[in-house]
Amino acid sequence: MNENDKRRIRKRTDMFAIPEGKLYYKGGKSNKGENKLVITRDQKSSILKLCHIDNGCHMELQPVPIPTSTWKKIGIDLIGPYTNSAGEPISTESYRYVLTVIDYFSNYVKVFPLKRKQAPEVSGRLYDLFCRQGLPLELVSDNGGEFNSRLTASLQEQYGYRHILMTPYHPQSNGRCERYNQTLKSMLNKTVEEKASEWEKNCTKMCLCLQYL
Repeated sequence: MNENDKRRIRKRTDMFAIPEGKLYYKGGKSNKGENKLVITRDQKSSILKLCHIDNGCHMELQPVPIPTSTWKKIGIDLIGPYTNSAGEPISTESYRYVLTVIDYFSNYVKVFPLKRKQAPEVSGRLYDLFCRQGLPLELVSDNGGEFNSRLTASLQEQYGYRHILMTPYHPQSNGRCERYNQTLKSMLNKTVEEKASEWEKNCTKMCLCLQYL
């Protein structure tokens, strides 16, 4: 070990402290003067379980049950953005995202191009859909901000459906939407390659194709 290696190790050890026999990390700009306890590998799983399951923050992962008739449970998700290297929309109409909606019983699919993924636009699309199709009993989504906001909460309170949040780190717990979205992404990518400036015009045709999967 040369002197440079020794200096790097000494500099690294300055970021740690061992009061009362426990190792704490005190370095890093985000610490704000607060020491953080360093946990061991065997402590990690029990701590994650305590934080995410035992205190009710997340549901335990399990497949979403299929309802007994149409439009009782629907799943929603967002795909995108479809932008160029500068972050600008490739659509001449400035569409960037796609909102997908699937009925868990019938596999009926609706696809909506969006210019933004903020809650007002998402909520507006859901409102229009509910006016045409009726109200679901349950709506399943991940806990992204656009699906867990004051506006979407207001829709939930107003119309009385149950909003089920899935952790975004485990999309397999919402497997039905995930499978359809993967197929839809393939269709969209192909459309973007061929007709980038007007890809959103094929969304209705994609819905028809998805009905036969």
